[in-house]
Amino acid sequence: MSSVDAGTTVPVIDISDFLAGKDPTHAVAALADACENVGFLQVVGHGIPQDALDHVDSAMKLLAQRPLTELAELTSPSGHPFRGVEIRRGQRGDAADEDIAVVRLQVCRFDNPQEAESAGVPPEFSDYFVPNIWPTSVPSLEPAFRELFGHTRAFGAQLMQLCALALGLPQDHFDDQLILDASTISANYYPPQEELSTPDNPRVTLQPHTDSGVLTLLHQTGDYTGLQLQATDGTWIDVPVVAGALIINLGDLISRWTNDRWKSTSHRVIAAQEPGKARLSIPTFYLPALDTVIDTFEVFVEGGQKKYEPITPYEWESAYLSRYYPTRDFEHVATRPPIPDPIRHARDVTTPNSR
Repeated sequence: MSSVDAGTTVPVIDISDFLAGKDPTHAVAALADACENVGFLQVVGHGIPQDALDHVDSAMKLLAQRPLTELAELTSPSGHPFRGVEIRRGQRGDAADEDIAVVRLQVCRFDNPQEAESAGVPPEFSDYFVPNIWPTSVPSLEPAFRELFGHTRAFGAQLMQLCALALGLPQDHFDDQLILDASTISANYYPPQEELSTPDNPRVTLQPHTDSGVLTLLHQTGDYTGLQLQATDGTWIDVPVVAGALIINLGDLISRWTNDRWKSTSHRVIAAQEPGKARLSIPTFYLPALDTVIDTFEVFVEGGQKKYEPITPYEWESAYLSRYYPTRDFEHVATRPPIPDPIRHARDVTTPNSR
């Protein structure tokens, strides 16, 4: 369950001074407050070029207009839900005769296991990097994705330094664990819907869920505010589109690191209340190296009690996939017994890690 109070607004934090090497005190305090009390924030002054964001935005809209038969051929042959193109229909993504709720393309840092091993990923973890699927019918798409992913991954490393300071750790605490980060990037186009939301009956196009990783960095554009986070009383709080900002939200792994001091917050996407309105989001799901041991920091162990056992991202992501996509035959599978209830805040989830 979320720890966010009803009526909370998502804070907007300027981190330009921190990135410029100036006094980070204000940014550190603001980040710590947002992470402890909301789990969501928006950052400005992040330094990611607007052109890089716009190029992915334009290319993804072109891809979403391609024939459905072509898009269907761009799904991952392995069945992996976070590689290639996925088309989701209806509120649960499983009704073939309903409106298309979202068209998504998602790729990982390394294109395949061989590339990962060449970069230094140990062979026992390289099967995590199920091959990416790059559409060729939109020539601008792959270079646009690669350019932006370079920027967002670099910014993710900087943001983790700010998180370290906010957690009372040395600024470089996470640096070594991020050299071989296993992050993914996605673009999600939410087309106009025939069935609209109303104030009393929102049409959910992406079900409530928490993210599986450490941090999510999200750029959103569109004609309406569709992303919402859940308050403690069950009400939903809009995450508005703020020009030039990136939305940052916490994933389940950072909750484990902090013994739930920093909590991942349940969120969803709804359709617009007016016809013809569309939305596009570009999230980077930031993940450290696959062999990083996510073990609760001692400073957050209250009364000597850790809520979670140590786990690696490799083990965690595998269990996450096995739990939420049990009928899919993808290559990367759990290498340890299933983890009981791995996603604490999400119930009845079928489409995590999108937005």
